[in-house]
Parts: sequence; structure tokens; C-alpha cells
Amino acid sequence: MGILSLKELLRVPPDTPLGKVIHHRGVHAVHPLSDQEKAANLALTHDLKVVPVLDEEHRFLGALTEDMILSILHKELREDILHLGGVLPRMNGLDTVLKISYFRAVWHRLPWLFLGLLGGIITAHYIGLFERILDRNIILAFFIPLIVYMSSAVGTQMQVFVIRDFALVRSLEFRRYFQKECLIVLILALIISGVVVAAGLFLKWDTKLVAVLGISLTVTILSSIFTGIVIPYLFRKIGQDPANASGPIATIIQDFISVAIYLGIASIIMGL
Repeated sequence: MGILSLKELLRVPPDTPLGKVIHHRGVHAVHPLSDQEKAANLALTHDLKVVPVLDEEHRFLGALTEDMILSILHKELREDILHLGGVLPRMNGLDTVLKISYFRAVWHRLPWLFLGLLGGIITAHYIGLFERILDRNIILAFFIPLIVYMSSAVGTQMQVFVIRDFALVRSLEFRRYFQKECLIVLILALIISGVVVAAGLFLKWDTKLVAVLGISLTVTILSSIFTGIVIPYLFRKIGQDPANASGPIATIIQDFISVAIYLGIASIIMGL
């Protein structure tokens, strides 16, 4: 019917009826068949130490204590870490390398690595299409790791925030969320690109090279919005765990996009 904290209970006279001191509003409860992660997220969202469990007729059946909530959060966190690392979803979050067999340990990781291998081969073949411009400007190859890393790093940061916010905020306003993230990523892209351009000018690099790096970093970092927000959102819309969009899948896509943008811009500017 309501909530009363222990601290408040000790402050009122012993003969005070509970109906006069309990809080009737803001009672957050879960159903016996509710997912345990939903209960833990409810506790985090509303800063609850105990989550009551009510039946369909709103009768009190029991409660999830603080220890139970922490245990649920710990288990769910381990499962999300496995997803982020590219481990297959069917691997139990309680399994450890010391407990599972060599076959299962390899099998849980190998499919994602094969996917990454395929993406790497495709990316390498794509780079080969720009052999002529790379031969004439070998220094371009030196900056491929920088371009790929920065866009992937920004995308990974977004993935972590998006997956966490999807879990904690059930009615997330995606349009507003997307717009704010786009502005944040744009600011990050301009700052990072500005630092690289300033460093290039200070070190007296070729002007065209500095232009390629500045424009490429800006565009590739902005492109990470696709792998950092759009892909997890699409996974969520089709009823799949957004964490599956992270790790190897998003990395493969982002790496290819970054290389394609970088070499495309380099071909245009260096070919002038």
C-alpha cells in the first residue's frame, strides 16, 4: 500500500498508525514473473534499496533486498561483458576459463574471429584498389591505424553508453538521444581533427596530407554514429540484445567504413 523507511519509522511515536506516515505515491514494484534484470534496473533508476514484489491484485508477496539486487546486477554485468567481448550469447555468465573445456572455450570465440578475419580480408582487398596512390604517397599508409583506431574508439564509447542507457531507461526518447549524441560526436571530431592538423602544421607536413588527415578524421569519427548508435538501436527494435551489436560486429563494419572514407578522400585530394 505504501513505503516507510526504517529511519522514518523510528522517528514517529509508537502508537502512530502506519497509514498516516507511509508514502502512498511513488511505489515502484515488480510482478513475480518479471525479469530479474527489470527489477535491478528499477532499483537503479529510482534509487531503491528494496524492491517489493506484488501479484496481479497488488498483494504483497515479498521483496528483493539490496543483496539480491547487487547479485542480479553482478550476473547481468558479466553477461554483458561477454557480449561486448564477442562471446556467443549461449555461454553462461557463470562459466570461467578454468571451468569450461578447451573445446567450448575455443568454440565460443572462434566464430566471431572468423567473422573478423573475413572483414579483414575484404578490407585488405579494398586497400589494394588504391595501390597506385599509396605507391606515390607511401606516408598515407602510416596513418591508416590512426584513422581506424580513433573512429572505432569513439564508436565503442557510444556503444557502451547506448547499451547501458537502453537497459536503465525503458522509455528512452531515441530521437532526442540521437541528436544529442550527434552533437557530442561532432564536437569530439572537430577537437581531435584540430589537434592533428595543428600537429601536422607544426611539424611541417605536406599541406595535402594535413588536409586529408583533418577531413578524414572528422568524417570517419562522425561515421561511428552508425556503428555506435544505429546498429544497437536496430538490434533492440528487432528484439535482440543490443550488446550483440558491439565488439567484433561493429568493429568490422567501422574499420571498413573508416578505410574507405580515408582512402577515398586521399584519392581526391592527393590526385589534385
